[in-house]
Amino acid sequence: MVIICVDKFQIVFAAQMEVTMNKKRKKPDGEKIFSIVASLAIVIALVAGIISIVRSNTRQDKKKNYIDLNVAEKETTTEHKEPQTTVERVTEKIVEIETTTEDTTTEDTKQVDAPVINEDDTEAVNGITYSFNENSVIKWPLKGDIVLGFNMDNTIYFPTLDVYRCNPAIMINATEGEDVRSGVKGVVTQVYSDNETGTTMKILAGDGYEITYGQLKDIAVGIGDNLDENTVIGKVAAPTKYYTKEGSNLYMMLTKDGLALDPMLFLEEEQ
Repeated sequence: MVIICVDKFQIVFAAQMEVTMNKKRKKPDGEKIFSIVASLAIVIALVAGIISIVRSNTRQDKKKNYIDLNVAEKETTTEHKEPQTTVERVTEKIVEIETTTEDTTTEDTKQVDAPVINEDDTEAVNGITYSFNENSVIKWPLKGDIVLGFNMDNTIYFPTLDVYRCNPAIMINATEGEDVRSGVKGVVTQVYSDNETGTTMKILAGDGYEITYGQLKDIAVGIGDNLDENTVIGKVAAPTKYYTKEGSNLYMMLTKDGLALDPMLFLEEEQ
């Protein structure tokens, strides 16, 4: 009987000890869970705070960018200017040249009405009949490279004027003082001074064809004089203020009833 009681006591005591030990073991697990939960709560709070700050900064940046764009748009609108047309740029440049450079024109304009030549060339000028057509050939007035070529379809660059514009003539590189020949048979109809082309001469070749030479000096013929292809009409002058960067050159324009034609289509192949 005693043994049984002792055994029961031992069993009961052992059971109570086990319960007590289990309670002691469970207490640290509860604290650990609480610590983990608390840590997670802190982390979540920090993340939420960071997200809130980032969103706030993003809103402010967007607002600043929106304001800056509006300001930039206003500034752009205020400073916007319509681009100048080619004509406006050319006119502006010419006015600038004329107002900043002394006028070198020394001769008064001289011109007379062109002698009349019938289409069938039956009427002569000063007793001489002149004829010119699309198959006629012009002798080179002097030898030299083309500085500025003819172009009425597209604009070309004029260095002195610093503009692009069409060119109804050609400019032949030359040496100042070099002789200039007429290149065709014809009659002198005009001799005058021009701001752009300097001393200028017009020669009527017949059938509505006319040659204009510019940037001349020491004119050797007069209005109404008859010329042959090799007649020296004058010398090459210093370039006008419109062609200082191009250098000394002879201005040559060919027209048919006032319409500009490319002189290169009529000039001899060899100079």
